[in-house]
Amino acid sequence: MYSPSIGTESFRLVSVTIDSNRQPSLTLKKHEISSPTRPEYYALSYTWNPPYMGDPAYYEDTDVRYILLNGSKFAVKPNLYDALFQLHHSYPQMLFWIDALCINQNDLHERKLQVGIMDRIFGGASRVVVWLGKPSAKLELGLQVAERLASIASTACKAIVREQKYPHAHHLEEMRDAYGLDPLSFDEADALVTLFSCRWFGRQWVIQEVALAGQIDIICNEMSVPFDKVGSTALFLHLSGLLVGIGNLLVAGGRDMRLLEDMHLMQTGRTQIVREWCKGDRSEWRDVLPLIDFTAGIVENTVAVGERKEGIVGVVLLKLLMWLVGFDCGDRRDTIYGLAGIISHVVSVHGLDSIPQRLQPDYRLDTATVLHNAATEILQVTGSLALLGVVKDPALRETEGLPSWVPDYPPRMALNPMAGPNFKSLGKFDASKSINTARYGVDFHVDDKVLRARGFLLGRVKALGESLQPMVSGGNFAQCAAMLVEAEETYPFTNQLFAEAFWRTLVFDQDLSDRPAKLPTTKHFQDMVLMMIAKRISDEFKSGGSVGVEAFLQTLEAMDTLEAKHPKQSPFPTTKLLASFCSGFGFLPENGDDKVWSSGQQIAWMESKKKNLVFMFSLLSTTLFNRRPAITDGGYLACVFDSTMVDDEIWIVSGCPTPLVIRSKGQQYSLIGETGHAGPCKPNLSSTALVGTTSTEATISGSTEISIATSGDQSSTTDISSIVSESVSSTATSEPETSSTDLSSAISESIASTATTTTDSQFSSTTELSTSFITTETAITTTSAELSSIETLTTTTAEATTSDAPTTTTTTEESVLSGVFTNPSFEVPNSLGVYTGSPWALLDGDFPMSVSIKSGLGHTGSHSAYWSVTDTDSSGRIQQMAALEANQMYSLSFWWYIDSDVQPQGLNGCSVLILQRSGQSNLIPGTLDLSTTLPLKTWTKYDISFNSQTLTPAMMTFIVSCSGSAGTGLKLAIDDVDLVKQS
Repeated sequence: MYSPSIGTESFRLVSVTIDSNRQPSLTLKKHEISSPTRPEYYALSYTWNPPYMGDPAYYEDTDVRYILLNGSKFAVKPNLYDALFQLHHSYPQMLFWIDALCINQNDLHERKLQVGIMDRIFGGASRVVVWLGKPSAKLELGLQVAERLASIASTACKAIVREQKYPHAHHLEEMRDAYGLDPLSFDEADALVTLFSCRWFGRQWVIQEVALAGQIDIICNEMSVPFDKVGSTALFLHLSGLLVGIGNLLVAGGRDMRLLEDMHLMQTGRTQIVREWCKGDRSEWRDVLPLIDFTAGIVENTVAVGERKEGIVGVVLLKLLMWLVGFDCGDRRDTIYGLAGIISHVVSVHGLDSIPQRLQPDYRLDTATVLHNAATEILQVTGSLALLGVVKDPALRETEGLPSWVPDYPPRMALNPMAGPNFKSLGKFDASKSINTARYGVDFHVDDKVLRARGFLLGRVKALGESLQPMVSGGNFAQCAAMLVEAEETYPFTNQLFAEAFWRTLVFDQDLSDRPAKLPTTKHFQDMVLMMIAKRISDEFKSGGSVGVEAFLQTLEAMDTLEAKHPKQSPFPTTKLLASFCSGFGFLPENGDDKVWSSGQQIAWMESKKKNLVFMFSLLSTTLFNRRPAITDGGYLACVFDSTMVDDEIWIVSGCPTPLVIRSKGQQYSLIGETGHAGPCKPNLSSTALVGTTSTEATISGSTEISIATSGDQSSTTDISSIVSESVSSTATSEPETSSTDLSSAISESIASTATTTTDSQFSSTTELSTSFITTETAITTTSAELSSIETLTTTTAEATTSDAPTTTTTTEESVLSGVFTNPSFEVPNSLGVYTGSPWALLDGDFPMSVSIKSGLGHTGSHSAYWSVTDTDSSGRIQQMAALEANQMYSLSFWWYIDSDVQPQGLNGCSVLILQRSGQSNLIPGTLDLSTTLPLKTWTKYDISFNSQTLTPAMMTFIVSCSGSAGTGLKLAIDDVDLVKQS
């Protein structure tokens, strides 16, 4: 039915009918796209996958339905199947362009050509029809509410941009006075969440489909709502701050905050801005769009290629990639190709002949090549290294073989680049302005997989503080306090008190409207810290009473040390102040003047802090997510990615607007990511010159090489480890029972609603005492663990460990690990031992028959427990047991290995369970899935810390289980299992 293939001057359209058997029957015909006799048509915009994330009422990703296409049976996704009935009902005589039907998806050459003319296809449609999924009463209400808010949304948004000030209207009651609107009801707020949780709003392909359309409407039963109304409403809720109020209202009404994590409201608002930008002079936003800096100060007509118009395409792509963060696509190449229609539009507007060769869609190229080509094009035509600010934390990178300086564009929402889109009133970052470019030039060039650049060393990381998640879930600031003990009372680089310099560093010294920040104060930060610690104290009291509270307070001695060195200047409370608070809420016995407060006093105390908590956290959640504070050996404060380690280097690189953290191995470097720092830079270009990158020339799967040239332009290479991907999820709290849990819930709700509704990150705070910290480590390749019920997931590399847990230690691939499998006296490893010094205690010798012991495979040369799929076996498990004491913290680590001759399609599942021997209770809820990605031929380490909880002393069972297809050669090895009771 697709013969012959079509090129760039033809396309296919379908007519939709429903036959007597209630089966869609479609007729597909080819048309010339520029023909004057081309018929009128509508284009359908929808999502291939289920319309809602994780809703059991809808179908699975793998489900299909069947239609008739030109008389032949044809499989389509269920969401498209449902849409066909709506299209036939709403537009019975209309022809449609539908990507899954009108493009031969199996013809890569045809896909390439058709993707390249998306601007003509969507621009030529009389209407673009958006299908969100099967209609529901709540979805219809959400569209009605969006229409109501749209009456003032566009005007209000333009006023905010024009004034360059965020109103921070975090309370729905402000809607009437500020905007003349009735405040949202609970049902209306809930319906808006349902609307913006539709997957369609988060699709990468949606961006160009919306941006290039003339008329575009969302249909739902008999409703038809212009996208401009929905897009403007999304932008209004974000810019005004009212989304925080929606979150607060829903939490107060009992809604699970995790529902807000699936919202695509941020993406919807950003898509609306791109649509207005593509409208050009037709846009009502044309006078305010220039007030938004999309490209870190890069001007479109000042590109490296001089006045050649071809350079504009690379600048536009940079603008889009910096603005459009966090959209999802099944094929990661579509991060670039999904914007091809907009790029073609730009080519047409500027009178160019074609898209630059490196940016033309070609699905014969692998993902790493596509992303590398795009990065190379952008760097070369802009003459700027601003793109490096889009590079994410190594823990979020997933594409194998990608140089460290090439952005991987993770699909989940991540941080805005520091030098990325913002109000122009903020000014722009320009860390390298102190480099004399007249003398040295902006000297960088791309040499295949190697980026060579010039810069100077600002300092080496000396100490690190906690990242945002431990602060929120655990009220943990001990590392931050210990880091600041060495600081001078006056921060020498800005002449500010160190407490002020500290919080300004964490928020990049901006308040979303001004830089330097004008609205927040040190008091805002102190109140936020106090409220987060108060939440942790409340949780400790709930689980362990006053004894637990006292034990927690003893862990905060670094805060007292900091206060003793700098009286009344510390950003953190003392344990004396916290003890007084604890007495006031009944967490500790009354002591002298410290009495229990009345309920009115308790509420007044919380209300006095809550506003500062919400405001300061709304700033931190846009800057500190996946970041942590650091201090260099020269005393600079910095805000770095979570994967940063002590001795990593911070460089100022010519042409890059932000400082960069790079990791050195001799004369070789890998880019970790951008960083904010407090204070001026003093360049010394004689120090050395180049940021190194990775290469894919190594023959070992998943390994990478780094190359760097010194000022003498010498180069060398070495292998480094890739860094694992990260997932963060959280759990919900139970209903409050006492005043102490009321405090914890109140603080948690404020933090959770603020974090979930104000950041570009899919993030929500935890509200229970943390019992699990999961650390994954990989020696060579990339792996990930999708943990739906674990509160915190931190990451490490084989070079070192990055974790906020105080008992986590640095581990290297070369180090000799202590564990039952490394003991040479164990001919057959048969148990876990609880390590209390020496020796190990052997507790159980029970192993399944499917496990054998092989030498030569061991991670450190030892024997391994080894399991393989034979011609008849298809499943099995490795099981070991150990005794646990009640209410203790334990660290469990092990290495696992998939042998070299495995066929990836043979692995059905590989998982870890840690539970009581009785099987009645999991010590870590859920199952740890080891097979999200399949690292072959590499030892991958898992470090898991957990609380044995209030169980009676019992045997713990540690199980690694596998299932695969018989005869596929699947082989699993487990080595160096180590169980340690933390002191």
